[in-house]
Amino acid sequence: MKRKNVIVTMLIMAVFSVGLMKLAKADVTPDIKIDPPSQQLPETAVGQTFNISITINNVADLWAWKVRLNWNPNVLNITSVQEGLFLRSLGNTLFLWPGTSSPAIIEGYVPEISCYLFTDAGASGNGTLATLTFKVLATGESDITINETALLSSTTGNPPIQHTDVNGYVTIVPEFPVLLVLLPFMILIAIALIGSKKLRKHTL
Repeated sequence: MKRKNVIVTMLIMAVFSVGLMKLAKADVTPDIKIDPPSQQLPETAVGQTFNISITINNVADLWAWKVRLNWNPNVLNITSVQEGLFLRSLGNTLFLWPGTSSPAIIEGYVPEISCYLFTDAGASGNGTLATLTFKVLATGESDITINETALLSSTTGNPPIQHTDVNGYVTIVPEFPVLLVLLPFMILIAIALIGSKKLRKHTL
């Protein structure tokens, strides 16, 4: 009898645990974000390029997406946008962005980057939506922001998927000349030497 009660209790606990897991999963809000969220590059990176990604996390049934992208045009310039594998892994897609010839690029924004699936079902999970390549123009700081974002599901009417946006940040750190870095130490050494000479004179 006791064994039977133990088995029943274990079954109830198992069902309860599964229910909690499903509830926790349902409460997770998808996010679309810049990855990595922050980068620090040296001054030697000026004239060079680096990549960042727009990623999606914890999404269910994503059929289409779009974002607007902004950055500091005095520090960075976008040179290319490549489609990620998240939707494309499910089938054919339509990936759109205006290209580097768009006048908006000079002002530091892309009005819209978007992608649509040609399949009836959407993608679920985590993955990369797009990879962005930026050229470093000068030292300084730049937010890389995504706004006016939209995630659409594959169900009838393509209703929007509630989500959060997570922006990025890049710093190009100026390098100080070695002499400027060493100067305070040289001054301290000089003061110490002068002080030691004066002390010797007094002792003599």
